[in-house]
Amino acid sequence: MVIKRLTLMTLMVCALLGVTSGIALAQFDPVAGTVATAANGTISLGDGATFQVNDQTIVIRVAPATVADLVPGEFVAITAQRGADGMLQASIISAFPEELRGIGEGQRPMDESNLMTNATIDDAQLDMVNGGELTISYLGTPDEVVVNPTTRIEVFSLGSASDVVPGTMVRGSVRDGVAGFLMVY
Repeated sequence: MVIKRLTLMTLMVCALLGVTSGIALAQFDPVAGTVATAANGTISLGDGATFQVNDQTIVIRVAPATVADLVPGEFVAITAQRGADGMLQASIISAFPEELRGIGEGQRPMDESNLMTNATIDDAQLDMVNGGELTISYLGTPDEVVVNPTTRIEVFSLGSASDVVPGTMVRGSVRDGVAGFLMVY
Protein backbone atom coordinates (compact mmCIF):
# COMPACT_ATOMS: atom_id res chain seq x y z
CA MET A 1 0.00 0.00 0.00
CA VAL A 2 2.79 2.45 0.90
CA ILE A 3 4.82 1.47 -2.19
CA LYS A 4 1.74 1.93 -4.39
CA ARG A 5 1.17 5.40 -2.90
CA LEU A 6 4.85 6.35 -3.38
CA THR A 7 4.81 5.09 -6.96
CA LEU A 8 1.66 7.10 -7.67
CA MET A 9 3.25 10.14 -6.05
CA THR A 10 6.42 9.65 -8.10
CA LEU A 11 4.44 9.43 -11.33
CA MET A 12 2.33 12.44 -10.31
CA VAL A 13 5.41 14.54 -9.55
CA CYS A 14 6.93 13.31 -12.81
CA ALA A 15 3.87 14.51 -14.71
CA LEU A 16 3.77 17.80 -12.82
CA LEU A 17 7.40 18.48 -13.70
CA GLY A 18 6.70 17.90 -17.37
CA VAL A 19 8.95 14.86 -17.65
CA THR A 20 6.42 13.17 -19.90
CA SER A 21 6.86 15.81 -22.65
CA GLY A 22 3.37 14.97 -23.87
CA ILE A 23 3.92 11.19 -23.74
CA ALA A 24 1.41 9.07 -21.85
CA LEU A 25 2.52 8.06 -18.36
CA ALA A 26 1.72 4.46 -19.23
CA GLN A 27 4.84 4.46 -21.42
CA PHE A 28 7.02 5.06 -18.34
CA ASP A 29 8.05 2.09 -16.25
CA PRO A 30 8.33 2.60 -12.49
CA VAL A 31 11.67 1.74 -10.96
CA ALA A 32 12.55 1.41 -7.28
CA GLY A 33 15.34 -0.09 -5.26
CA THR A 34 18.76 0.35 -3.73
CA VAL A 35 21.56 1.46 -6.03
CA ALA A 36 24.19 -1.28 -6.32
CA THR A 37 26.46 0.46 -8.84
CA ALA A 38 26.60 3.84 -10.55
CA ALA A 39 29.23 4.47 -13.22
CA ASN A 40 29.39 6.35 -16.52
CA GLY A 41 25.67 7.17 -16.43
CA THR A 42 24.57 3.58 -15.87
CA ILE A 43 22.70 2.74 -12.69
CA SER A 44 22.22 -0.85 -11.50
CA LEU A 45 19.87 -1.65 -8.66
CA GLY A 46 20.20 -4.50 -6.18
CA ASP A 47 17.44 -6.44 -7.96
CA GLY A 48 19.39 -6.36 -11.24
CA ALA A 49 17.42 -3.58 -12.94
CA THR A 50 19.67 -1.31 -15.00
CA PHE A 51 18.98 2.09 -16.57
CA GLN A 52 20.77 5.23 -17.73
CA VAL A 53 20.76 8.74 -16.28
CA ASN A 54 21.61 11.79 -18.36
CA ASP A 55 21.38 15.59 -18.37
CA GLN A 56 17.62 15.33 -18.95
CA THR A 57 17.02 13.15 -15.87
CA ILE A 58 15.32 15.15 -13.13
CA VAL A 59 16.71 14.17 -9.73
CA ILE A 60 14.97 15.16 -6.51
CA ARG A 61 16.74 14.48 -3.20
CA VAL A 62 14.33 13.55 -0.40
CA ALA A 63 15.37 14.15 3.20
CA PRO A 64 13.48 13.62 6.46
CA ALA A 65 12.26 16.83 8.07
CA THR A 66 10.34 18.01 11.13
CA VAL A 67 7.47 20.37 11.83
CA ALA A 68 10.12 23.10 12.23
CA ASP A 69 10.54 22.94 8.43
CA LEU A 70 6.86 23.75 7.85
CA VAL A 71 6.83 27.53 7.89
CA PRO A 72 4.53 30.17 6.36
CA GLY A 73 5.39 30.78 2.73
CA GLU A 74 6.64 27.22 2.12
CA PHE A 75 5.14 25.45 -0.92
CA VAL A 76 4.19 21.88 -0.01
CA ALA A 77 2.53 18.71 -1.29
CA ILE A 78 0.18 17.17 1.26
CA THR A 79 -1.20 13.63 1.08
CA ALA A 80 -4.26 13.55 3.33
CA GLN A 81 -7.77 12.33 3.89
CA ARG A 82 -10.62 14.69 4.70
CA GLY A 83 -11.75 14.14 8.31
CA ALA A 84 -15.32 14.21 9.61
CA ASP A 85 -14.60 17.76 10.84
CA GLY A 86 -13.76 18.82 7.28
CA MET A 87 -10.05 19.25 7.98
CA LEU A 88 -7.35 17.44 6.03
CA GLN A 89 -5.66 14.74 8.13
CA ALA A 90 -2.10 14.68 6.73
CA SER A 91 -0.19 11.42 6.33
CA ILE A 92 2.70 12.90 4.28
CA ILE A 93 3.86 16.49 3.85
CA SER A 94 6.63 17.21 1.34
CA ALA A 95 8.19 20.67 1.14
CA PHE A 96 9.23 21.65 -2.40
CA PRO A 97 12.35 23.62 -3.28
CA GLU A 98 11.67 27.24 -4.29
CA GLU A 99 12.42 26.34 -7.93
CA LEU A 100 9.30 24.17 -7.97
CA ARG A 101 6.91 26.68 -6.36
CA GLY A 102 3.49 26.44 -7.96
CA ILE A 103 4.03 23.04 -9.63
CA GLY A 104 0.70 21.23 -9.70
CA GLU A 105 -0.95 23.78 -7.41
CA GLY A 106 -4.42 22.61 -6.45
CA GLN A 107 -6.16 19.59 -5.02
CA ARG A 108 -6.96 16.28 -6.69
CA PRO A 109 -8.08 12.78 -5.66
CA MET A 110 -5.62 9.93 -5.18
CA ASP A 111 -6.08 6.27 -4.30
CA GLU A 112 -7.63 5.04 -1.03
CA SER A 113 -9.70 8.22 -0.45
CA ASN A 114 -6.56 10.37 -0.24
CA LEU A 115 -6.28 13.86 -1.65
CA MET A 116 -3.09 15.41 -3.03
CA THR A 117 -2.95 19.10 -2.22
CA ASN A 118 -0.14 21.28 -3.53
CA ALA A 119 -0.41 24.57 -1.67
CA THR A 120 1.34 27.38 0.18
CA ILE A 121 1.45 27.38 3.98
CA ASP A 122 -0.24 30.57 5.24
CA ASP A 123 0.01 29.84 8.97
CA ALA A 124 1.60 27.09 11.06
CA GLN A 125 0.57 26.32 14.65
CA LEU A 126 2.84 23.36 15.35
CA ASP A 127 5.01 21.88 18.07
CA MET A 128 7.66 19.16 17.84
CA VAL A 129 5.78 16.65 20.03
CA ASN A 130 2.09 16.99 19.22
CA GLY A 131 2.08 18.34 15.69
CA GLY A 132 -0.74 20.84 15.28
CA GLU A 133 -2.44 22.62 12.40
CA LEU A 134 -1.57 24.37 9.17
CA THR A 135 -3.61 26.89 7.27
CA ILE A 136 -2.88 26.53 3.56
CA SER A 137 -4.14 28.01 0.30
CA TYR A 138 -4.14 26.87 -3.30
CA LEU A 139 -5.59 28.68 -6.31
CA GLY A 140 -7.24 31.16 -3.92
CA THR A 141 -8.88 28.40 -1.84
CA PRO A 142 -8.05 28.16 1.88
CA ASP A 143 -7.96 24.86 3.74
CA GLU A 144 -6.97 23.49 7.17
CA VAL A 145 -4.57 20.61 7.76
CA VAL A 146 -4.05 18.53 10.90
CA VAL A 147 -0.43 17.41 11.41
CA ASN A 148 -0.12 14.61 13.95
CA PRO A 149 2.96 12.92 15.41
CA THR A 150 2.76 10.13 12.79
CA THR A 151 2.68 12.48 9.79
CA ARG A 152 5.77 11.87 7.66
CA ILE A 153 7.47 15.16 6.85
CA GLU A 154 10.12 15.43 4.16
CA VAL A 155 11.97 18.10 2.20
CA PHE A 156 12.62 17.89 -1.53
CA SER A 157 15.65 19.57 -3.10
CA LEU A 158 16.88 19.58 -6.66
CA GLY A 159 19.72 17.17 -7.19
CA SER A 160 21.76 15.75 -10.03
CA ALA A 161 22.84 12.38 -11.37
CA SER A 162 25.87 12.61 -9.06
CA ASP A 163 23.45 12.09 -6.12
CA VAL A 164 22.60 8.61 -7.40
CA VAL A 165 25.33 6.60 -5.67
CA PRO A 166 25.65 3.04 -4.37
CA GLY A 167 23.64 2.48 -1.22
CA THR A 168 20.99 5.13 -1.91
CA MET A 169 17.34 4.21 -2.38
CA VAL A 170 15.70 5.50 -5.57
CA ARG A 171 12.17 5.62 -6.97
CA GLY A 172 11.32 6.99 -10.35
CA SER A 173 10.32 6.40 -13.92
CA VAL A 174 12.25 4.98 -16.86
CA ARG A 175 11.40 5.11 -20.55
CA ASP A 176 13.43 3.30 -23.19
CA GLY A 177 16.10 2.51 -20.59
CA VAL A 178 16.63 6.14 -19.51
CA ALA A 179 15.39 7.62 -16.22
CA GLY A 180 13.18 10.64 -16.74
CA PHE A 181 12.73 11.24 -13.03
CA LEU A 182 14.36 9.90 -9.87
CA MET A 183 13.66 10.55 -6.23
CA VAL A 184 16.80 9.81 -4.16
CA TYR A 185 16.40 8.87 -0.49
